[in-house]
Amino acid sequence: MTPPTPTTGRTWDLPATHGAPQTARDLTRALLAAHDLTHHADTITQIVSELVANAAVHGKPPIELCLHVMGGAVYGTVYDAAPAWHTPTPDHTEWHVEHGRGPSPS
Repeated sequence: MTPPTPTTGRTWDLPATHGAPQTARDLTRALLAAHDLTHHADTITQIVSELVANAAVHGKPPIELCLHVMGGAVYGTVYDAAPAWHTPTPDHTEWHVEHGRGPSPS
């Protein structure tokens, strides 16, 4: 078995704003293009965008996006300064509101 090629990647600090997901998508697409991995761009940018949006909305700044390429695989992490485990606070949202509850069942 051939060992994987060395990891190459980037780390960026992102603002905890509504524009952070778009910035993350732009950075992700640029990194994928640099490594000739644009055929995966839609899926990977969607995942990165969701993770960064969650960090911007529910986490604490700063937000850090790390993307690494090893061979043909892309590895990514999104960090924020919120505690790793926190006690959820009960919400008093009406049952029919979907925001913040993940995908709704069909």
